[in-house]
Amino acid sequence: MLNYPPFGKLIKLVYSDVDDKKCTDEATKLSKLLENNFNEKTDIIFDPKPKGEKRKFFSKIIIKFRENSTSVIKEFLKKNVPDSWTIDIDPENIL
Repeated sequence: MLNYPPFGKLIKLVYSDVDDKKCTDEATKLSKLLENNFNEKTDIIFDPKPKGEKRKFFSKIIIKFRENSTSVIKEFLKKNVPDSWTIDIDPENIL
């Protein structure tokens, strides 16, 4: 089973800034934190190169996990993800 909805969950984290280096640094830091705190049943998808749009850069991290891990992951994100990030649970679009 691929663990995609409805058998699994997705969370999209988005960081934006006018500085592409800061965008990359923040996303890399959070990606490492997530990878160090979750086991092999959670997939962390991270593109280290931010995308530019309208004088801003955006970095995205996608977390794919099993339904039964939802509360643990939400609690971790609540405590460890800075307010400067947007957290989208069950996103309609992951692009």
